[in-house]
Amino acid sequence: MARRYLPGTDTGEPGVVKAVTGRLAVLSGRLDAVETVLEEHGKDLTALGRGLAALRTTQPTTPAPTVGKTAGSGGAGDSGDGEGSEGPRCWMTVADPDQAARWLTDATAWLGEVGSGHRLDLVPCWPLHPDVVAEVLALAETWRSAYQGNPTDVAEWLTRWLPAAKDRISASLNRCQVGHAINRTTYATDGLTPDAVAHWWTTDRTTSPEIALRTYLRDLDPR
Repeated sequence: MARRYLPGTDTGEPGVVKAVTGRLAVLSGRLDAVETVLEEHGKDLTALGRGLAALRTTQPTTPAPTVGKTAGSGGAGDSGDGEGSEGPRCWMTVADPDQAARWLTDATAWLGEVGSGHRLDLVPCWPLHPDVVAEVLALAETWRSAYQGNPTDVAEWLTRWLPAAKDRISASLNRCQVGHAINRTTYATDGLTPDAVAHWWTTDRTTSPEIALRTYLRDLDPR
């Protein structure tokens, strides 16, 4: 049976009160220390927020690379005068023959000036492969973006984007080492121009290229 202690009796109550008071004093000190730490963290967070705000308003000082960049080579919303807003260039949805021709011209120039230095030497029929055109356009844009950023962006482009794209491009062009392979027939692409490919792709892409571009494709099949 529990004993009941009444105030004023000789139960050692003053000692208990003293112990509780001591514990409260310790806890109070710890709370003061926590408040001090939180206050310091608050100051740090405020400074960090100011730093982030400053970064958002700071423009890159590195000039943008202009290799292979032609006027009016921007995204789908580009007006064609070189002054429209630029964005990702989607080969799968482009519908303007002139714009598509500019994109191909830009991609060809980039391959010659930059891509070849990374052993990205493509067979002549690459513009007839829409997936390869999309890869080259993306590589050119990500390259420009990387070289406007910092060394980490450049390293990522070299170690991530470029090797992955090269693997996909090689797989797509694997059958076209001699000429452009369509079913069992191989065609030479001598004289194939960006304008011709762009016109076919934007106006008659449902037609096989050996029909739409017969002027530029020569049958190499010996049979």
